[in-house]
Amino acid sequence: MIKDKVDPTFVTCAVLIDGHARIRELDFSRKLLTELISHGTSMNQITYNKVLSPDIFTPLMDAYAKQGLAEPARAIFEEMTTVGAKHNLYVYTILMDAYYRGHKYEAVWQMWKLTKKIFVTPLSKSKIYEQLLDLQQNEQNEHKENSSLAESNGPLHY
Repeated sequence: MIKDKVDPTFVTCAVLIDGHARIRELDFSRKLLTELISHGTSMNQITYNKVLSPDIFTPLMDAYAKQGLAEPARAIFEEMTTVGAKHNLYVYTILMDAYYRGHKYEAVWQMWKLTKKIFVTPLSKSKIYEQLLDLQQNEQNEHKENSSLAESNGPLHY
Protein backbone atom coordinates (compact mmCIF):
# COMPACT_ATOMS: atom_id res chain seq x y z
CA MET A 1 0.00 0.00 0.00
CA ILE A 2 2.63 2.48 1.05
CA LYS A 3 4.80 1.66 -1.97
CA ASP A 4 1.79 2.49 -4.15
CA LYS A 5 1.42 5.78 -2.22
CA VAL A 6 -1.85 4.70 -0.63
CA ASP A 7 -2.04 5.69 3.02
CA PRO A 8 -3.30 2.91 5.27
CA THR A 9 -6.54 3.71 7.05
CA PHE A 10 -7.24 3.36 10.75
CA VAL A 11 -8.95 0.03 10.06
CA THR A 12 -5.95 -1.25 8.10
CA CYS A 13 -3.61 -0.35 10.95
CA ALA A 14 -5.91 -1.84 13.57
CA VAL A 15 -6.13 -5.12 11.65
CA LEU A 16 -2.36 -5.27 11.20
CA ILE A 17 -1.69 -4.53 14.87
CA ASP A 18 -4.22 -7.14 15.96
CA GLY A 19 -3.04 -9.75 13.45
CA HIS A 20 0.62 -9.45 14.33
CA ALA A 21 -0.16 -9.43 18.06
CA ARG A 22 -2.17 -12.65 17.65
CA ILE A 23 0.75 -14.45 16.01
CA ARG A 24 3.08 -13.14 18.73
CA GLU A 25 4.98 -10.72 16.54
CA LEU A 26 4.80 -8.25 19.39
CA ASP A 27 7.76 -6.09 18.37
CA PHE A 28 6.29 -5.51 14.92
CA SER A 29 2.83 -4.89 16.35
CA ARG A 30 4.33 -2.39 18.82
CA LYS A 31 6.18 -0.65 16.00
CA LEU A 32 2.93 -0.30 14.04
CA LEU A 33 1.13 1.14 17.06
CA THR A 34 3.92 3.63 17.72
CA GLU A 35 3.95 4.63 14.06
CA LEU A 36 0.19 5.10 14.00
CA ILE A 37 0.31 7.31 17.09
CA SER A 38 3.22 9.38 15.78
CA HIS A 39 1.43 9.98 12.46
CA GLY A 40 -1.73 10.90 14.34
CA THR A 41 -0.76 14.55 14.52
CA SER A 42 -0.91 14.83 10.73
CA MET A 43 -4.38 13.25 10.56
CA ASN A 44 -7.66 15.08 10.60
CA GLN A 45 -9.42 15.21 13.97
CA ILE A 46 -12.01 12.52 13.17
CA THR A 47 -9.36 10.03 12.07
CA TYR A 48 -7.12 10.89 15.02
CA ASN A 49 -10.00 10.31 17.44
CA LYS A 50 -10.30 6.79 15.99
CA VAL A 51 -6.59 6.27 16.66
CA LEU A 52 -7.23 7.24 20.25
CA SER A 53 -9.88 4.55 20.57
CA PRO A 54 -8.97 1.86 23.12
CA ASP A 55 -9.62 -0.68 20.33
CA ILE A 56 -6.32 0.20 18.67
CA PHE A 57 -4.35 -0.43 21.89
CA THR A 58 -6.08 -3.47 23.39
CA PRO A 59 -4.92 -6.20 20.97
CA LEU A 60 -1.29 -5.59 21.80
CA MET A 61 -2.00 -5.11 25.51
CA ASP A 62 -3.90 -8.40 25.49
CA ALA A 63 -1.07 -10.22 23.71
CA TYR A 64 1.39 -8.98 26.35
CA ALA A 65 -1.03 -9.96 29.13
CA LYS A 66 -1.44 -13.50 27.80
CA GLN A 67 2.33 -13.92 28.04
CA GLY A 68 2.42 -12.52 31.57
CA LEU A 69 4.34 -9.45 30.41
CA ALA A 70 2.88 -6.89 32.79
CA GLU A 71 5.39 -4.10 32.21
CA PRO A 72 4.85 -3.74 28.44
CA ALA A 73 1.07 -3.94 29.00
CA ARG A 74 1.36 -1.22 31.66
CA ALA A 75 3.49 0.89 29.29
CA ILE A 76 0.69 0.82 26.71
CA PHE A 77 -1.83 1.69 29.44
CA GLU A 78 0.28 4.73 30.36
CA GLU A 79 0.85 5.67 26.73
CA MET A 80 -2.91 5.73 26.27
CA THR A 81 -3.06 8.31 29.05
CA THR A 82 -0.27 10.35 27.50
CA VAL A 83 -1.93 10.59 24.08
CA GLY A 84 -5.40 11.16 25.55
CA ALA A 85 -7.01 7.79 24.85
CA LYS A 86 -9.73 6.74 27.26
CA HIS A 87 -9.39 3.65 29.43
CA ASN A 88 -12.46 1.45 29.37
CA LEU A 89 -13.33 -1.55 31.51
CA TYR A 90 -11.71 -3.93 29.02
CA VAL A 91 -8.39 -2.05 29.27
CA TYR A 92 -8.41 -2.39 33.07
CA THR A 93 -9.34 -6.07 32.80
CA ILE A 94 -6.45 -6.73 30.42
CA LEU A 95 -4.01 -5.02 32.77
CA MET A 96 -5.31 -7.05 35.73
CA ASP A 97 -4.86 -10.20 33.64
CA ALA A 98 -1.28 -9.19 32.81
CA TYR A 99 -0.50 -8.70 36.50
CA TYR A 100 -2.19 -11.98 37.39
CA ARG A 101 -0.28 -13.99 34.80
CA GLY A 102 2.92 -12.25 35.90
CA HIS A 103 2.23 -13.34 39.51
CA LYS A 104 1.86 -9.73 40.67
CA TYR A 105 -1.17 -10.38 42.83
CA GLU A 106 -0.95 -7.21 44.90
CA ALA A 107 -1.05 -5.18 41.66
CA VAL A 108 -4.15 -7.13 40.58
CA TRP A 109 -5.81 -6.27 43.86
CA GLN A 110 -4.87 -2.58 43.58
CA MET A 111 -6.18 -2.42 40.00
CA TRP A 112 -9.37 -4.17 41.09
CA LYS A 113 -9.99 -1.59 43.83
CA LEU A 114 -9.34 1.22 41.35
CA THR A 115 -11.62 -0.39 38.77
CA LYS A 116 -14.42 -0.68 41.32
CA LYS A 117 -14.15 3.06 42.03
CA ILE A 118 -14.12 4.08 38.37
CA PHE A 119 -16.70 1.66 36.98
CA VAL A 120 -19.16 1.29 39.84
CA THR A 121 -22.34 0.96 37.77
CA PRO A 122 -21.08 -1.28 34.95
CA LEU A 123 -19.23 -3.53 37.39
CA SER A 124 -22.21 -4.03 39.64
CA LYS A 125 -24.03 -5.65 36.70
CA SER A 126 -21.17 -7.73 35.35
CA LYS A 127 -20.52 -11.44 35.74
CA ILE A 128 -16.84 -10.89 36.61
CA TYR A 129 -17.86 -8.60 39.45
CA GLU A 130 -20.14 -11.30 40.86
CA GLN A 131 -17.38 -13.90 40.53
CA LEU A 132 -14.84 -11.71 42.31
CA LEU A 133 -17.30 -11.00 45.11
CA ASP A 134 -17.93 -14.75 45.46
CA LEU A 135 -14.19 -15.38 45.57
CA GLN A 136 -13.75 -12.71 48.23
CA GLN A 137 -16.59 -14.21 50.30
CA ASN A 138 -15.12 -17.72 49.98
CA GLU A 139 -11.74 -16.47 51.18
CA GLN A 140 -13.36 -14.81 54.18
CA ASN A 141 -15.26 -18.01 54.98
CA GLU A 142 -12.09 -20.11 54.72
CA HIS A 143 -10.28 -17.72 57.03
CA LYS A 144 -13.12 -17.97 59.58
CA GLU A 145 -13.14 -21.78 59.33
CA ASN A 146 -9.38 -21.97 59.82
CA SER A 147 -9.60 -19.63 62.81
CA SER A 148 -12.45 -21.65 64.35
CA LEU A 149 -10.59 -24.91 63.78
CA ALA A 150 -7.48 -23.58 65.45
CA GLU A 151 -9.50 -22.34 68.45
CA SER A 152 -11.43 -25.62 68.84
CA ASN A 153 -8.24 -27.69 68.80
CA GLY A 154 -6.81 -25.65 71.64
CA PRO A 155 -3.14 -25.04 72.20
CA LEU A 156 -0.63 -27.46 70.78
CA HIS A 157 1.23 -29.61 73.35
CA TYR A 158 4.48 -31.32 72.58
